[in-house]
Parts: sequence; structure tokens; C-alpha cells
Amino acid sequence: MNFIGLYILILLVNNTFEDRKQNIEEDLETANKTNIAYVQSGNDFDNQLPENEIFGAEISIIDDNKLTAVITCDTLISKNSNSAILKGNVVAKFYDSEIFNDTNANGLKDDDEWYDDENQNEKFDSSFIISQLKSNFAYSEKSSLIAKKNVSVVKFDNIDKTKVVDSLYFVDAQNSEITWQRKYGTIASDKSFILESGDGSCMSGNSFESDIELNNVKVLGVEGGNYCK
Repeated sequence: MNFIGLYILILLVNNTFEDRKQNIEEDLETANKTNIAYVQSGNDFDNQLPENEIFGAEISIIDDNKLTAVITCDTLISKNSNSAILKGNVVAKFYDSEIFNDTNANGLKDDDEWYDDENQNEKFDSSFIISQLKSNFAYSEKSSLIAKKNVSVVKFDNIDKTKVVDSLYFVDAQNSEITWQRKYGTIASDKSFILESGDGSCMSGNSFESDIELNNVKVLGVEGGNYCK
């Protein structure tokens, strides 16, 4: 993956060759079911083995000296530098930085520079969690992440980060899918969804696009049925 500032925590696990072969065959079956293909050469089994299989993986994504996201999963399978498969308990936590007046244009908050104390804690926060995405499975390619199956997204309160204020989930959880575009900071899906807010309001439709804060949700195409209770 072409991620700036890529940090991966590797847990050493001993696998026998037969166990590894069985795992790869299961991965290939899963990839076929989700329209994800391995690059293969001939019938040589060695060519089907992933270059990297990492257990308990953690990926930190940093843009412009700021933490953008931390993605974790049970297993990460990387075939090349541009793509990877993430399996089991996929969690993507998205972060933001408080706005500050960068008077010297160094990209860093200096002591004498003004900042917007959004979290109201009287200190500058360069990285605070704003939302979280969960899924059973994901596929990462270049600057996008495609999450599949039992996908959900929650937005946290600006001050109390343990409090969920908005929740997005899908009508058909087993076939749910969402795409995060890192470049644009957006998430989108063409699956029927429900968005519930802490104030009791509800939005639903058959496809949407939104920022990762779930602040600007746009229902795309035909809105479809009302799935709100």
C-alpha cells in the first residue's frame, strides 16, 4: 500500500506448510466471492502465496504530518505494494486535527499560534478520533479502502469521545459495502443504508456519499424506500 508513514505490528505465528496452503485456498475462495482476484502465473502454487501475511496488523496513515487514520485487522495479506486484503475484525479509526493559524507555514502548531479549541480542553489536539468504520473484510488498493460485510460507521461526540452521536448501517448487513477515498476524505456506497442520529432523526436510501464525519450525507440517485423505523 502506498501509505505515508506505514507502521505494521507483526505477531510471529508458526504455520505448517499444509496449514498455510489451506489458508491460501480459503483466501482465494473468499476473494472470488467478493470480486477480488489474485495475480497468478501458471499453476505453480508458489506463485499463489502472498508476499506478506501479517497477523494482528496495524496501519497508521499520516498526511501532512497529521494522523489521518489507524486501521487494524486480524490478518493482512499483501500481494504487492499497491494492494492488500484485510480479514477479520477490520476497524478503521479516523482522526482530525484542530484548526490553527499556521503563521510561519511550517505545518506545525507553535506555542504562540491561535487554534480553535474544538474539544474545549484548553489544549491543542493534533489528532483526535472523529469516526470509526467496522467490517468483516476489506480490500485496500492505492488510496482507497473497500470494506465489505457487516459494515457500520459511527461518529463520536466532539467532546466526549466515548459517546456515539450518529450511526450508519445497512439494510442487508451480509452484502453491505462501503468505499473510503483517502484523497477526498469521503465514504460512499450503493447499498441500502440507514443513518440514525442522536437527536432521533433518521435518514435512509439506496446509495449515498458522505464525509467521514457523517456531516454532509448526500443520497445519490433514487432515494428508494424508507427503511427508518
